This record gives sequence, C-alpha cells and structure tokens, in this order.
Amino acid sequence: MVINTIGIGSTAGVPIPVTIGGRRDYLKDADGHIVITKLDEEILKKIALSTGGNYVRASNNSIGLDEIFSSIGKMKKDELESTMYTEYNDQFQIFTVISLFFLLLDFIVMDRKNRKLANIRLFKFKV
Repeated sequence: MVINTIGIGSTAGVPIPVTIGGRRDYLKDADGHIVITKLDEEILKKIALSTGGNYVRASNNSIGLDEIFSSIGKMKKDELESTMYTEYNDQFQIFTVISLFFLLLDFIVMDRKNRKLANIRLFKFKV
C-alpha cells in the first residue's frame, strides 16, 4: 500500500483558529490553554518513504494535490482479486397470495367441478 503525505502548517507551531458564535477565537484544551499545532515533517517523510509514496509540503499557492495526483497516475495499476456478493430480495409472495385466492374462488364458484359444493349456491340464477 502506497501512502502519500501532505504537510500543512508550520514547523514552529501555530494556534488553531475556530469560530464560536460568529466570534473568531483559538482552540483551547480542557485547562483553557490555547492548543498549538506543529508540523512534523520528518514523520510524514518517513511514512511516505517507507511505503513508496511521496511527501509534498503545502504552501499558500498550492496544497500539493496536483503532485500527489500525478504520482498516483504514474503508479502501476494492479488488479486485485475481489469477490462480489449479491443478495436477492424475494418479492413473489404477493403473486402467490393472489394465485391462491383465485384458486380458492375457482373451487367455490365453479360448482360443476366439485360435486360436494354443487348444492351450495352463492349466486341465484333463474333460467
């Protein structure tokens, strides 16, 4: 796995600006002290170097994504083995219920097919 890193910030350390209720302030810890963040370029370089990636330092003009994208585009494309699972949602139950309803209706209405139900007349026809 290749990891590309981008260094953003200052190695000297700067406070982290936040906006609270429309007022700009700096992030504070639980004791009320302003949190100072420092860029550790050495760690980022070691991570990128150990994984075969690139380290790019962001500036005011560029955040470094162009360099990262160009290095990703130059990488050898390997196809990884993958398995795809498909889950089917059975939706035939409504048709089964409708079919059973019509089958039952056929037994009840068609008295010629069933001699036991021949004497039961649901519909009175006069001929």
